[in-house]
Amino acid sequence: MIEVTAAVAADVHPQHLVNVADVTGPEDFDPTNNHAEADVEIVTLAELSITKVVADGPWIAGTEVQYTLTVRNDGPSVADAFVTDVLPDGLSAVSIAGEGWTCDDASESCLRADHPLGESTITSSRSSPPVFRRVRS
Repeated sequence: MIEVTAAVAADVHPQHLVNVADVTGPEDFDPTNNHAEADVEIVTLAELSITKVVADGPWIAGTEVQYTLTVRNDGPSVADAFVTDVLPDGLSAVSIAGEGWTCDDASESCLRADHPLGESTITSSRSSPPVFRRVRS
């Protein structure tokens, strides 16, 4: 018996694979049994996590504040990742971007196809409205 161990690359997409083996030899009198196939179904599995860090405050009304989102894929597979940054009342979106990410300011979201194993970051800038006070004279 021969045992074969194969590693599935982390970036292989879900699919059906067929592994083929053949044997030949000069004394083989029945070549009809010299071929074998084994079906393998490849699936993906990933452990995605996110952390969010904000610039030290206090924040000043009417200025911008920056968040850093760190997305981590602990695998074992490469995986698509979708991030949505929900703002609290009083903050409005200014920008959201990250290297390797496709981001949309209007929806406050980012997509990264085939997020590799390890970390990537997204920077999100938000503004707080100015505070107006009415003064009586």
